[in-house]
Amino acid sequence: MSPRSLSPLLLAALLAAAPALSARSRPADPAPQEPRGLEAAPIVDYTFCRIDPERRRETFAAFTAVRNHMLRAHPGVPFTLATTFGLEAEPAVHGFLQGAGGEEVMAVWEDDPELDSLFQRAEELLLERARTLTLRQVAGPVRTGDRFLLRGTVCWRVVPRFGKLGRALETARALTEHVNANYAPEIEARAFVEHFGRAGTVWWLFEVGSAVDWENLEGRLLDDPTFHRILDAGAAAFVEDSFEDVWMGSN
Repeated sequence: MSPRSLSPLLLAALLAAAPALSARSRPADPAPQEPRGLEAAPIVDYTFCRIDPERRRETFAAFTAVRNHMLRAHPGVPFTLATTFGLEAEPAVHGFLQGAGGEEVMAVWEDDPELDSLFQRAEELLLERARTLTLRQVAGPVRTGDRFLLRGTVCWRVVPRFGKLGRALETARALTEHVNANYAPEIEARAFVEHFGRAGTVWWLFEVGSAVDWENLEGRLLDDPTFHRILDAGAAAFVEDSFEDVWMGSN
């Protein structure tokens, strides 16, 4: 089974309380909700860049060269590169900077002409300027640096209803804690909330070994009454037709 077929099955539980939700729809655009009380939560800067499918291999190679240079020349700077592939998602490059990573990267950039040259070469291959969001982690183990993504990752994004952000975060935490308590180390779950961009949007990152591993775990999750109960209880807190899922590969 390919990654294309995985999410619709797993989403059956979430759809129980929101039948109009679609796993392939574009997100709705409700009024943003600024998360509060999370000042101490770990920060992650997330950058997304669409790429030309015809130059996909060349682009991934260029950004991987940036990542490898960062790891070799600046091992203390937290930086992770991932790529999107498969599904209906447009091919893209994803970057994750943990903590104050953006400031650290800019600091080393000024004194590293090779890094600047590598990034300019990669940037010329993009279809658009990079878009950056700031996320705060609300549940799951905290990772830093190049260990932010280690394996293939299923990313869920869903928008809370206005006034329901607190309930949405409760669902995010409960689901994350349940998955990690009962399915680790085969799967590792983390939950985040956007602070800039679509503020309030809840993210889950489910890290697994491969699409086959996700398929196997999916069957167990669908037979898990606690998993269903958490999703059913929280589904009313989310906007219908706002769900997105992306399969990311970690470089």
